[in-house]
Parts: sequence; C-alpha cells; structure tokens
Amino acid sequence: SFAVRPEPEPFHLPDAGRLRELTAREHQVLRYVASGDDPLKIAAMLGISERTVKAHLSTLYRKLTVDNRTQLALLAVRLGVQPAEGRGGA
Repeated sequence: SFAVRPEPEPFHLPDAGRLRELTAREHQVLRYVASGDDPLKIAAMLGISERTVKAHLSTLYRKLTVDNRTQLALLAVRLGVQPAEGRGGA
C-alpha cells in the first residue's frame, strides 16, 4: 500500500491591500529586496544605515507575515512589486 503524505501547507499570501499599509520607506526597501539586494547595499542605495534597513525589514516581516528576506522577496514578486530601478552594479 502507498503511504499518504499530507499536502504541503500553502505559502501564505496576504492580500495585496496590505502593501497600502507600508510607509514610503518600507515600500522602497521592499523594492530593493525584490531586486535581490542585501541590507548593506540597500543602506548604501538609500543613504541610511544598515541598522535602519534591518529595522525596516523587521517591520516588513511583521506586516507581511513572513520570516526572512527570501520569503519577503518571493512575496513581493507575487504581489507585483516592481524591483528597484537604477541599481548600482558590482
């Protein structure tokens, strides 16, 4: 007989309306995360400290109910967030 495996839990996708709850700066940080940038690069691009970027990330995790930057980036793409433009090259 075959073992029945439980269905994987679906990825929680919050209502896109949640994006309207974000501050302008949180939305900017989210766009850079969607671009694949790390906190240090985001800080340099926005002219703020890495610590401030990490504070914004923590708030984004809470507001959008994700646990890490990878989940945040995937969610941003799924919700149609446009990646940041004019990103500097390496």
